[in-house]
Amino acid sequence: MKMKYVNLSLFIGTIVGIADTFYLVNEHYSGSVSCSGAQEKILGVPVDCGYVTQSQYSEFIGFPLAFLGLLYYITLFLILYFEKSINRKIQNQNQLYLRDAFDLFLIVNITGFIFSMYLVYLQLIILNAICLYCMLSVLTTTLML
Repeated sequence: MKMKYVNLSLFIGTIVGIADTFYLVNEHYSGSVSCSGAQEKILGVPVDCGYVTQSQYSEFIGFPLAFLGLLYYITLFLILYFEKSINRKIQNQNQLYLRDAFDLFLIVNITGFIFSMYLVYLQLIILNAICLYCMLSVLTTTLML
């Protein structure tokens, strides 16, 4: 019973992440992020999503980081959705490093968390501006650990 609630909360987290990063991808290409302008500050750091999502750090090999985030959340969602199939495949192959789909979910999620921490560093230290939508993604990834 407890595992059902864990899976449900992880599904909800991935759906929130997909919606958030889909919005950020759309805003990256349209260039009109709603919280631009740096009029507000959080802990002394200006809130300017437009500056963050249009900065030189907002793309990796020509892809918006938000698109990579979208792929990350879709991957997590698919791992949860196909959990039983993944578990059967892992059991059939006698994997030493993976016991079940949750191990795979954890590996992908930890990788996303580490990358998210790097992006937080870029926002706070390098850009000196934060994007609330980006921070929602960080929070979502952190809560799914």
